[in-house]
Amino acid sequence: MNLLQETIAEFGRSMGMDKLRLSDQGNVVLAMQDIGTLCLETAGPRGDEVLVSLTRSLPRALENRPADLLAATHFHHRLKAPMQVAVLRDQLVFAVVVPTGDLTLPTIYALIHVLDEQHRSIGERT
Repeated sequence: MNLLQETIAEFGRSMGMDKLRLSDQGNVVLAMQDIGTLCLETAGPRGDEVLVSLTRSLPRALENRPADLLAATHFHHRLKAPMQVAVLRDQLVFAVVVPTGDLTLPTIYALIHVLDEQHRSIGERT
């Protein structure tokens, strides 16, 4: 078991999911009550990074208003981490990429918090 697999297993145990592991495709997708869909997946050309994303429904106030969505996610809002944003149909995705060696249990929880805060702030600005 490599470091990433161990960290994912530790994350699972911390939530009472003793058998949590990366899929054969190199990801874990969890529907997290009250915060959305959390995904952790291997990334980078050598698989030496992890993409951590949190997906929620796009706020109704931003549907069909791409300019307002771009303004709401602009870097002037002082994001707490270098973040990527995407819209997939009616879903808003915030994602952060971290080196695999930097992904620890406290880091996962900190990233979930930052991603959740970003989603909440978008909802407050609309």
